[in-house]
Amino acid sequence: MALTRLPTVLAACILYLHAITAKALPSQLDRRDQIFYHLGCYSGFVSGNRALRGPSYAADDMTVEKCAMFCDKNRYFGLEFGRECYCGDVQIASPTVSPSECSFKCAGNPTQKCGAGDRQNLYINLVYSPRRPATLSVPYIGCFVDEGPRTLPDNMLGAQDMTAQKCQSHCAGYRYFGVEYSRECWCGHNQPNVTAPTNECSLPCPGDDAQLCGGPNRINVWG
Repeated sequence: MALTRLPTVLAACILYLHAITAKALPSQLDRRDQIFYHLGCYSGFVSGNRALRGPSYAADDMTVEKCAMFCDKNRYFGLEFGRECYCGDVQIASPTVSPSECSFKCAGNPTQKCGAGDRQNLYINLVYSPRRPATLSVPYIGCFVDEGPRTLPDNMLGAQDMTAQKCQSHCAGYRYFGVEYSRECWCGHNQPNVTAPTNECSLPCPGDDAQLCGGPNRINVWG
C-alpha cells in the first residue's frame, strides 16, 4: 500500500517546491534589477569644490539610467541642470537640500528629475566595478600631489590612448613614472613625497577604462 502511494507523495512534494520557487523568484529578480538607489537632493559644490570629483559629461538626451551607465565604475553619481552627469567614489559631506530644489526634468526623460543649478539628484551604485591603478611589473606607490615644481619633471608624454603600461614603456630608464590628468605621463628619478587622498586620483585612462590615470594636479606613481 505504501508503494502505491509513493508517486502521489512525490508529486505533491514537487508541486509544493514549485509553488515556493514561484513565490520567491519575483523578489529575487527585483533585488537584482535594482542597481542604484536615490539618496536625495544635494548641493553640487562644497567649499568651492565639486561634491563628486570623478568623470563627468553632459548630453541633451540625459536620463538617470544613462548617467548610471556612464558612472558604472564609480560608487556615486549625480545629475544636475537637467543634462549634466557627475561621478565619484567618495561622497563628500555635501549638505542635503529640499527635494523641491532638484526640480529640473531630465533632458532625455521628462518624467525623471535631474537636479537644478548647483543642485544634484544623488545616487549610489549598488553594483559597480571600480577603476583601480594598474598592476604592473613594478610596485604601485600611490597617489601624489603634483603642484608647483613637477613631482616627476622629465620626458612628458600626452596621449589619447594613455595607459599605465604605455607610460611605463615611455619612461624606460627612469626610476619612477606616473600618469596624471587622464592623458599625461611623467618620468623622474626622485620618489614623490607629498601623498594625496586616493579618491583624488580618480580619472579613467582613455586607453583602458578600467584603469585610473591620476587627476587634476594628482598623479598615480609606480617605481
